[in-house]
Amino acid sequence: MEIFASDDLSAANWMVERLYPFRTFLAGSVAPPNYEAYVRILHPVFNDRGEEVRWSDIAAWSGVPSVALRRFLTILGWKSSRPNWSTA
Repeated sequence: MEIFASDDLSAANWMVERLYPFRTFLAGSVAPPNYEAYVRILHPVFNDRGEEVRWSDIAAWSGVPSVALRRFLTILGWKSSRPNWSTA
């Protein structure tokens, strides 16, 4: 089978018809909900020195358990002051 670029997106209509509304923040809002499994890709986080900080390090720093469905701001332990991630 040959793969090629196309401006005709009609072949993807089945996906669009099955998506949840985007602001539901569910996997089904960016990929059709009829797949057996999904993967979660965690966005990178950097401290003030530009060093990458792992989500698990931030969870340990904030005292919030890092579990599969946890959102970043929850792991961060969001407070009104800016956290010092360089010690995480």
